[in-house]
Parts: sequence; C-alpha cells; structure tokens
Amino acid sequence: MAGITLTTAILWSLCRSLLVGLLALIPLTALQSVLSAEGSLPRRRLWLLTAMGPFFVPELLTGFQYRLTAASLAAAGDLRVHLVLTELLYGCLLIFRAVAVGMLLQAILPPTRGVSPALHLWGMLRGTGDRWAWWPGWVRLQVTGRWRTLLVSWSLMSLVSFQEFETAALMQIDRHPVTWTVWLFDAQAAMQPLSESLRQCVLPVGLAFVLLLPLLLTPADRTGRGSDESTQPPGQQPGLGAALWISRVYVIVAALLLVILPLGRSLIPALAGLGWMLKDSRLVLQSVQQVLVSAGFAVTAAVIGLSLCELLRPRGGEIRTGWRECVLTVLLLPGLAGPLMLSLTLLNVFQWGIFRWLYDTWLPLLLGQVLLILPRAFVLSVFLRSLTQQEATYAGELLRSSGYREIRKTGDTLVWYLRDVRWLLGGLLLTQWCFWDVTVASLLRPVSLEPVVTRLYNEMHFSRTEALLGLSFLAAITPVILWGMALLLSRVAGTKKGRSID
Repeated sequence: MAGITLTTAILWSLCRSLLVGLLALIPLTALQSVLSAEGSLPRRRLWLLTAMGPFFVPELLTGFQYRLTAASLAAAGDLRVHLVLTELLYGCLLIFRAVAVGMLLQAILPPTRGVSPALHLWGMLRGTGDRWAWWPGWVRLQVTGRWRTLLVSWSLMSLVSFQEFETAALMQIDRHPVTWTVWLFDAQAAMQPLSESLRQCVLPVGLAFVLLLPLLLTPADRTGRGSDESTQPPGQQPGLGAALWISRVYVIVAALLLVILPLGRSLIPALAGLGWMLKDSRLVLQSVQQVLVSAGFAVTAAVIGLSLCELLRPRGGEIRTGWRECVLTVLLLPGLAGPLMLSLTLLNVFQWGIFRWLYDTWLPLLLGQVLLILPRAFVLSVFLRSLTQQEATYAGELLRSSGYREIRKTGDTLVWYLRDVRWLLGGLLLTQWCFWDVTVASLLRPVSLEPVVTRLYNEMHFSRTEALLGLSFLAAITPVILWGMALLLSRVAGTKKGRSID
C-alpha cells in the first residue's frame, strides 16, 4: 500500500469500524423489535436465519465476488468517485456481517431484570439533591440495564469490522478500501522483520481491546433469565411498522448481495469448472489432497475448540472467579486479538530455541486455528445451550431406556434431533470459519503443505476462471459432506444402540 502509512490505515480502519457499529444498530434494533413481536416460531426462525446468514458466508468468497465490482469502479476514471463508492460497498458488506454478530449476541445475552422499577425510583430522586450526583447514577442504571445489550453488541460489531481482512484484501484495487490488516499483512509478505511487524501490531491490538471495554465493563445480569419489562401483544408495539419495513428491506438486500447474486453469477460456471477439473487426473489429485488436508485441520480445530469450551464451561454453583472461567478467559484472549496478531505471535514463539524444532510442523497451524476459533466456539456453545430444551432431551433419554423397540426408536430420534443435530451443525460452522481463514493458514503453515485456501487467495487476485470457481465450489462443499457423514453416522450409531438393548 504505497503512499499510505500504517498510522493512516489504522485511523481509517478505526473510523470505519466505529461508523459500521453505529449504523448496524439501526437494522439490529428493528430486527429485535420484529422478533419480539413475532408470535409464530417458524417465522421467528426464518428471521433469525436470514439475519445471521451473512456472518456464515466466508469472507474470502465475498471478496472474490465483489473484486470485479471494485475493479470496475476503479476503471471509472474519477479517483474520488472510486474511493467513495468502493468504501460504501465495503462498508455495506461489513454492516451485513456486523448485524449478524449483533443478532447472535442478542440471542445469547439474557434480558435485564428490574430496570423499569429502578429507573422509576431513581427518577423520583431527581431534584432532591445534587444533580451532578444524580446523572452518573442514571447513566449507570442505563448502562447496566437497557443499554447493556446494545453497548455489548456495538462493541463486538465494531471489533469484527476492525479486524476484517479477506474481503478488503481481494477488493483492494488502487489501495482502497484501506485497512490496517491488509497493510501489515502485505508488509510481512514483503519480508519485513517479524519483530517490526509485532511492534506495529501493538497499537491496533490495543485499540481492539479498547473496543472490547463495553463488554468487559458492563456487568451482566446474574439474576436469571427473564425480564420484568412489560410486554404487549404482537402487533401492538409502538413503531413496529417502521421496524418491520426496515427489517424487510435489510434481509432482502443482504440476501441479494451475499447469496442470490453470487450464486447466480457463479454456480453454473463453477459446475462447468468442476467438470473440467475432473478430466485432468493430476489436477484432481492435487486439488483433492489440498482440500482434504485443509478440511482435516479445520475439523480437528473445530472439535478441539468446542470440546475445550464445554470442558471449561463454569458449572452450576461455581463462583464467578472459578478456575474454569479463569482458564477459559486466558484461552479466549488470543483469538480476540485477531488472526494477524495471533499468527505473528505464534510465528515468533515457534522461532524460539526451545520450540524451534516444531516450527516447520503441523502444530503451529493447528494451534493457531484452535486459538482463533475459541471465541466463536464459546459464543456458539452458549447459543446452542440456550436453544437446548432440557426437559424434552431428558424425556428422550427416558424413552431410550424403554423395553419397547418403537418407544426407544422415538427416543433415539428425539435425542438425535435435539442434541446431536444442533452440535454437529455447530461443528460445521466452526469448520467453515477455520477452513476459510487465510491469515493463519498463510503465516503458520508448514513449507511442504499448501492449504487450498492460500492457493485460492493467491489465484483470486488475478482472474475469475471456471477452473477457479470449480475449485472454490469443491472447497465449499467438502466440509459440508464431511459433517453430513458425521450426522448420518451419529444417527446410525444411535439406532444400533437402541437395537442392542433387545
């Protein structure tokens, strides 16, 4: 990024992420209003699926789809118009992902209790004493009550936008959009000394943890789930019409830009490219080997990440500073620092004398993917547990112990649907996130191993060919096939277990 300093790139990225976080609150608030007013469970699930969907679309594929758009904007001739339009396009893509993060957080954060009575009582004290002492108390009640969820959501949405790399790297035509992650990654790729790269990471990583302050400083409601806020029947909330209109426009545009248009432009060429690849046995062997190796690392990292989160999850009755929570917090911090800082740090660690013999092995890549995925695995595990219907699962376990085969079969199906399906789908999501991460794979892979994502990243900068689309399609469906097989095997294993009791 010649002509742009790291300080400029950091400042630009920070301002963009703060603005994206604020703008994302508009559709996020509207979607939450629609969800709270929706009485139909299938429609609620549809709203959640369409709102969270952009977060599960790999950033590398998003950047690849809109690289040509950015190139056409650069060819328009007017540099200022290109700059503005490219930043607007990139900002819109960031907003879609940010809203999806906010929706996921809203789904797992428990609602506050006792907010309205406390604010009412505090309001009655206004004018009875020093007003400079009254306002801090009112703000504190809002921050720990009504504003808590929005502040935490804004914090995480801004952080995700600040650390984004893949989309910006592929859309970057004539240096725009400007991001500090691309600047530093390019400097490291240009053989900048590792010590200098780590030194340059200090400021952006410090800013990233500043963005996390609302999450760290706003205490969670620990009185249990549920809310004492008054509720109104569906359709009677004030402003629901505007919220519904904003939500509909948002999900239609998000689906159009991130799903419909990319699939419409790429699916048929990708299938044609896949057919062309199958005619070359050498190319097929090389591609399948790269895809399977990448999938193996991603699946292993996803399983380890989910297992660690479940193993270290604070149990009921433990105090807040229990050892599990302390260890889990320490393990979550590297992933929150972002993939670039995480990869550079591990790169430096494995160059030390005591660890140097492990430098060119599979361990740095696997460890990097596990640490990167842990924060998402933790959020996902909490989300899945919030969806778990304990009573229904326990009833299914009781049915599985019945002496009648048909009853046991019903119990197997119930437990498989309520428990196995959800956790295996969660593993698939984590696998996709690991599989498509470019930063960790590029910086920590062994010399003799090339993950398919690094090959795709390098080739996506040059052209949009049917062969490249075919390889992308093969890479995208491989984790789905692997976890689909695991889902099928879990069903078969549950069925055989039920039969073995006879």
